[in-house]
Order: sequence, then C-alpha cells, then structure tokens
Amino acid sequence: MPEIAMKDLERQLKANKPSRVYLIYGTEVYLKQQAIDLLKKRCIPEVLPEFNYQRLDGTREPITVLMDAVEQFPMMADRRCVLLEDFDIARAPESSISILIDTIKRVPDSCVLIIWQNDDVTTEKNARMKKVAETCKKYGSVMKCLPPRPSDTARMLCDSAERLGLRMAMPEAYYMMELCGADLTNLLSELEKLSAAVGRKPITREAIDTYCTRSVDADVYRISRCILEGRSDEAFKLTRRLLVQKNSPVSIFTIMTGSFIDLYRAKALARNSGTAAELAEVFPGDYKGRGFRAENAMRDQSKFGAHQLRRYIDLLFEAELKLKGGRSDKEICLEQLIARLCMVQREGKK
Repeated sequence: MPEIAMKDLERQLKANKPSRVYLIYGTEVYLKQQAIDLLKKRCIPEVLPEFNYQRLDGTREPITVLMDAVEQFPMMADRRCVLLEDFDIARAPESSISILIDTIKRVPDSCVLIIWQNDDVTTEKNARMKKVAETCKKYGSVMKCLPPRPSDTARMLCDSAERLGLRMAMPEAYYMMELCGADLTNLLSELEKLSAAVGRKPITREAIDTYCTRSVDADVYRISRCILEGRSDEAFKLTRRLLVQKNSPVSIFTIMTGSFIDLYRAKALARNSGTAAELAEVFPGDYKGRGFRAENAMRDQSKFGAHQLRRYIDLLFEAELKLKGGRSDKEICLEQLIARLCMVQREGKK
C-alpha cells in the first residue's frame, strides 16, 4: 500500500479494517501524535487492554522482544495492539534491522503493529529507514507526517476553533500564524487560551494581539516583510520592541536574513522554471519542516528584480561582518542595516 494521509487512516479505522503494520514518522510532531492517538483509540480492545496492548520502548527493549509480542494471541478480543516507540532505525545494526523486517512480514491478522518514530529521520537520507518503510508499504501502511501548507494550517485552526465553540475566519487564522509561528502544537495551545479569554465571541485580530504569545521568529519575519513591502516605520517599531525585550541583535539579524536569502534563491531557480518543491530539495537543511518558506519565496520573487535582491544580500553580508566581528554597537548596526534595506526597497520601486 502506498503512503497514506490522515483521512486515509481515519477511513481505514472507521471501516474497522486497520492494516497489520503502521509506520508513523516525519517532522510534524502534532500530526504524528494525532495519528498515534487515533490508532490507539481504535486498535486497543476495550476488553482486557492490559493483556491486549503492549508498548515497547525502542530505546531500552531488545528488538528480539518484538517478535514474541506480535505473535501472542489476543485475549477475548479479535486483535491485540503492539506499539514500538523510538526504535532507532537509522542507527540500528543491520542484524536488528533484519529482525525488524522479518517481524513486519510475519505480523498476523490478529495483531496491529505500530512503529512510531519520534525523531525526524527521513527515508530520503537513510538507507535503513528506506528499507523498513518499503517493507511496511508492502505489508501495511506508511504515514509520513510533514508540516501542512499554510492554507491547510489555517483551515485546521478554523476547524479546531469551531470544535471549541469559537468562530474564526481564515484571515484571522493567517494572522495568528503570522504572530505565533507555524508550529501546530503551539498554535492549538494558543487557540485554547483564546477560547478561555473570548468565550463565544468571534476571534478578532485585537483578541489575538491581546492574548496570544508572540513568536520571536514570527516577529522577525514580519520585520523582513515590512522592509520588502515598503513599511519602514513598522519595521523600525518591531525592531525596537524586540531589542527592548532583550533579544540579541545578532539573533534578530540571523533570523531576518532568511527571508532575503529565500527570495534570492527563488529568483535564481525561477529563471530555470524551478518550483518550490525543487527549492526545498536543493536546500533541505533550511526548508525541512518549513516548506511554506519555499512556497512563499517562489510566489513573491517575481515582485523583485535580480539586481535589487543582490543589493539586499550585499548589505546583509556587510552587516554580518560588523555584527559578528567588530566592536561597534550591535543595536545601532542592526538599525542602520534596516535603514539601508528600506532605501534599496524604495529605489527598487522607482
């Protein structure tokens, strides 16, 4: 069976036709936890769960224990459930991988084996993980949990708000993501805070500003966006607020450069008809789990000329030398950089 998504998993379990084996892995922690919770809810029998459910700690239990666990008969139930958590597939010796693969092939119909990878190892970069994933696809189901696209995250926020008895429109969902960052676990936690604060009233931007905790990364990316959109006053206000809050000028600079580098890379790739997926593939270290950055850059790069983007990069390089190597006042250096970036933006509009 090919890789499945959350909706496929829900469909399988609703029809009471679970796969014998599930491999749950990827970089999105919230979606992995959601999948595991759903599997445990539907696959652990209500009758004698202490006998029909077994959790194995992959960091401590020898892999040989797994074979015995899956071959045990369920007690007064149709099936039993075995959860193997955090077995280090990427670094395990070949002998252990062979035992794991042999066990996957031999899981009986009376058992559901769930292999849960909490780390973010991928099949693309690890041969052992790829081998295990291919076996799981053949004998069961594989679910790769990646951060959703911004539009999907916004819809998820609106749906979650509705379940909490709140009313949230898509523009407010996007604004909340802009303010708090894209991490799903954090966003849903902030949504629960909003629920307690606003009750049944519609969620407004004012409520989000008042009750939600701002992400430093999100604020810094807003500075970059303000510069690129010509809102220099707002860029300076955000910078001053972050500095007053004792955020390091070097840290602010490091995060801020990301937006400009994204655009420069996207512009270069767009000249050869490249896509956001290709951008993320070329620079996996920067876009792993943050594919929305690549999508945004490919969407926005057409608004800027190549010369303008090169000027931004030149100014960032000069500022980096001063911030990280010189004895000059780092706060003044950062604010001077923002002023120069804003000047380049204004010149680019002429």
